[in-house]
Amino acid sequence: MIRIQAIHFINRLKDVLTKDVLNKQLVEIILHLAEDPVPNIKFNIAKTVQEFYGKLTPGSKIKTESAIQKMCNDSDFDVSHFAKRCMDHINKMNRA
Repeated sequence: MIRIQAIHFINRLKDVLTKDVLNKQLVEIILHLAEDPVPNIKFNIAKTVQEFYGKLTPGSKIKTESAIQKMCNDSDFDVSHFAKRCMDHINKMNRA
């Protein structure tokens, strides 16, 4: 329950977080939670990355894209679904 609340808290901060705080402090937490064994945690991380992708530095983008790509092949339908949606969003942003 604490992990899911942490994800929701991070999402609520999306409008006030600076790029510096996001990239230096929260990206590592997001990447750690992307490896969680609980599917609800992982698919919420995919949603979170989708929201914050535009604020990520190039190094953070590479790390998060790798984590999301891994989730695209997850055995849980919801995890793979939201990870694929996130990758579609990332690909559209990278083309723009």
